[in-house]
Amino acid sequence: MVSSANETNSPIMKTITIVAPRALVFATFVLDFGNWWPRDRFVRSTGSVLPTVILEAREGGAIFELTDSGTRLEWGTVTAIEQDRFVRMQWHLSRPVETIVEVAFEDVAHDQTRVVLTHSGWEALEAAGATVERENYDRGWDMILVNTFAGSFARTEAAE
Repeated sequence: MVSSANETNSPIMKTITIVAPRALVFATFVLDFGNWWPRDRFVRSTGSVLPTVILEAREGGAIFELTDSGTRLEWGTVTAIEQDRFVRMQWHLSRPVETIVEVAFEDVAHDQTRVVLTHSGWEALEAAGATVERENYDRGWDMILVNTFAGSFARTEAAE
């Protein structure tokens, strides 16, 4: 189930539960980021060839897309990461001010993991005069977490 806050500058919070061990859920989110991310819809580049999406799984690692022509489009930076527990990212998508995306992974029961995504920092963008479409991010995280990330586990289970 996905949950969310609706205030203008309040953090966006999404929570889902995936039937898989925490280590696998974390590894899929972080190490397999470019394979499950919906590159046909949530990227900055345009063109007929889908870009490569990369999350460098280390503190200070970059998050970016790489177009077929070799252009690198920055999305953010990994600011903290703890194996099987969480990843925190400055998320800027080429804006002058960053927001913060943190994804936590929690054991719920045997082979069940709760994933909690919190996207905050909207007030900094508003104060800087940037146009922010928080509602689009709110809807976008629903689609990204439920349809693509969680859906990647359903596809994996069906293939076995």
